Amino acid sequence: MVNRTPLLYLGLVCIACGGPNDETLVDELRVLSIITEPPEVAPGDDYTFQHLTHIPSGTAAERLTWTCTFDGTRCVESEVASRIDEWVHITEPNGVELQSQERMVPNSFAAALSEELPQLQIPLWTLACTPGLCPIVDAVRSAPEPDTEAWQALSEALANPFSWLSEYPKNGVSLATKNITVSLNPPEQRNVNPVITREATESIVVPRDDSVALTFTVTDEDPLTTFGYTTIGGFESTRDSAVSGPVVQTLFAPTDEPPTDSGTIYIIANDARGGSAVWTQSFTLSE
Repeated sequence: MVNRTPLLYLGLVCIACGGPNDETLVDELRVLSIITEPPEVAPGDDYTFQHLTHIPSGTAAERLTWTCTFDGTRCVESEVASRIDEWVHITEPNGVELQSQERMVPNSFAAALSEELPQLQIPLWTLACTPGLCPIVDAVRSAPEPDTEAWQALSEALANPFSWLSEYPKNGVSLATKNITVSLNPPEQRNVNPVITREATESIVVPRDDSVALTFTVTDEDPLTTFGYTTIGGFESTRDSAVSGPVVQTLFAPTDEPPTDSGTIYIIANDARGGSAVWTQSFTLSE
């Protein structure tokens, strides 16, 4: 499988079908999804920034999250913030995969919106690292003061993660990005996140050397793309196009003897306007 790419766009192209696809197996540290609630906001609005990271059992990860509206050199957020934690957040090392932070869109963004430019796409970033592997986390932890050389250097670094990511280890580091929409649309016209449910309530059991079809209901007004990931075995495809309604994902047992008889499923749905939803549950193998 791919251990880590320089940038994970929260979905991969199907390269093998008819059996377990290696690209759906996540067995190393990996950011799987970024979700904002709501996915479309107005200047001055609060929103919840969630990030889902697979963290291998028995390990921990520290995570760095930030927004960066690029002005050609650095992040606009750094020009209006009075403290580093107003736009960059550190999740200290732990093994909890789904993390949330409350954020606010700066009121100053309203000046950039007009009839000619009715919305902005603001990049959100999540960097997950095995503790101690990522110097950028320590640079944020040092909390430089605004208008200092260290502050400017950090802003420039966060505006261009590619400038330093290639120098980091390939294992134990994962980076993902997605946009949140900032607009002047009235609330009733703004995008909302999809909803994923599974009506079946029984435990998920996959016979060895076999597969099970799992049916989910995804509700949304926009076209959808769904992704299935698992910590053992694999799904048939890495991504599927869908519309609101039933979605079937086929989960295959591992072809080799796994280190454990239990695994975790992650189902992710993204809509065409930046909305996202995640469903996750454990499962077991049977003889």
